[in-house]
Amino acid sequence: LPSAPTAALAFKLQALEHGDILFARVYSGAIEAGGGLYNPRLGRHERIHRVLRMRADRGENLDVAQAGDIVALVGPKLTVTGDTLCTQDAPLVLESMTIPEPVLTRWVEPRSSADRDRLGAALERMAREDPSLVVTEDPDAGRWLLAGMGELHLEIAQHRLEHAFHAPCNLGEPRVAFRETARGP
Repeated sequence: LPSAPTAALAFKLQALEHGDILFARVYSGAIEAGGGLYNPRLGRHERIHRVLRMRADRGENLDVAQAGDIVALVGPKLTVTGDTLCTQDAPLVLESMTIPEPVLTRWVEPRSSADRDRLGAALERMAREDPSLVVTEDPDAGRWLLAGMGELHLEIAQHRLEHAFHAPCNLGEPRVAFRETARGP
């Protein structure tokens, strides 16, 4: 209902070079550009700078998105896939998506030590964008473990790391970290 309090479900977060775009479906009420909405999972207010109607890779600015619209939102900093955005006066949590557990894990390391920080930041952004991609750091081996839904999923992640985030990396099979300890003097 357009007259009901605003409720929208964020169903996709897209990490781009110049910031994130959050795709959402407006279930009730309206979202205004320059306004703000409440995220009940975080318990905080998120600012909506722009509301866009996407047409392929181009966005058309909207002043208001009505109930039933699927739009791209620019501005929310901490809202992720599956979050509800609503009014603070009428907090509401819509049913989130069920994300399956990853089935394949491989290690990822930078091709050179100069790329380490860039790769770490890129992995963090990709894990925020795709909840089925799980990144953990292995401090013993000095690399990250990347878990996903299969071999193709991880290969696509590697391709995006190298081409979209400019973070060259090596992807390999996970190995067991061995530790050595002196048993005697």
